[in-house]
Parts: sequence; structure tokens; C-alpha cells
Amino acid sequence: MSRFTANMMSADRGTEEKYSFEGPDDLLSKSPIKVLKAFFETVEGDIIPKADIDYEINAAFKRDTAMGPVVTAMGTLHLHDNPGPAMPFMVMISVDG
Repeated sequence: MSRFTANMMSADRGTEEKYSFEGPDDLLSKSPIKVLKAFFETVEGDIIPKADIDYEINAAFKRDTAMGPVVTAMGTLHLHDNPGPAMPFMVMISVDG
């Protein structure tokens, strides 16, 4: 298992959160959608265990950088216990290092 970092920014709230999570060593070799699914499963189950989260992905891509692959995605986060509008977000996921 490897550790990964996800930097998530909320467009409407002006916030930025940094999450660390574990996943298979080859996670970033998979499709961007599979990487996002692994991250959101961890966020919903371990990092924010009391929140029922749903998400919509509008764009996702992977880019190789000098420090390794980075998955970037934009979409909308739905927190079911929050009656307010859905939250637009951008997230970047890379190997923790």
C-alpha cells in the first residue's frame, strides 16, 4: 500500500483541504475515474465517516510530471446532510512524498 495526497478546493466556499489516504501501489497507473473512486470511498468511509457523500465528475485527466503522475478532476460534491446547494470542487491527487 502507498500513501497519496489529495488537495481539494471548493470554488464557492473558497476553502482548500488536504487529505492523505492509502491505496494500492499501482493506483495512479489506473484511469482517473478509478483513482477518484478510491479517493472518495476513503473520504466517505474513513476521513468523513458521518457524511453521506455523492459526487459528479465533469472532467478528469492524468498528467505525468517530474514528481510522478497527478490526477486532476473537476466536479460537484453533494453532502446529503447539508440542505444547501451542491459544492463545485477541483481535486488533485498524487503520491504522498
